[in-house]
Amino acid sequence: MHQAISPEILRAHERLSEQTELFINQGGHIESVPSGVSGLSSGKPKVVWSNSHTAKPMHKR
Repeated sequence: MHQAISPEILRAHERLSEQTELFINQGGHIESVPSGVSGLSSGKPKVVWSNSHTAKPMHKR
């Protein structure tokens, strides 16, 4: 299954990759990234699932 990625997310990923590469090239290093840390804007709500279940196919082929 392929999920489309929004242009906003692609730009943010490219910018983060560029900033990370510049940081590493200037002698920096990353020790750790804590669990739960996200690059998402804090102004946007995260999706919270009300219940967990396995998705069922809409139709069989």
